Amino acid sequence: MDVVEKYRRRVAYHAKRHRESIGLSQSAVAERMETTNSRVSAIENARVSVGLDTLAKLAIALGVDAYELLLPMSEAGLTADGGQPSEPTRPARQA
Repeated sequence: MDVVEKYRRRVAYHAKRHRESIGLSQSAVAERMETTNSRVSAIENARVSVGLDTLAKLAIALGVDAYELLLPMSEAGLTADGGQPSEPTRPARQA
């Protein structure tokens, strides 16, 4: 998996998780973002990459900071497939 795909999956995973946790539909998020339902679906299914403007609009619509949508899934303690974190944690830096 290349780095762009990894970030697309991160945004997809966190967007859906945050949306569901606050009880919003995809259409409600789309309305807040001033975009279409199909665009929100494409983001949540990692079918598209998002630019900074879209990332910011998505974060605002979900009531989170944009960086939260980019966190490794392992830092959330969850994975997109419900299994073990798909990204290994980084080893500690040596002095």
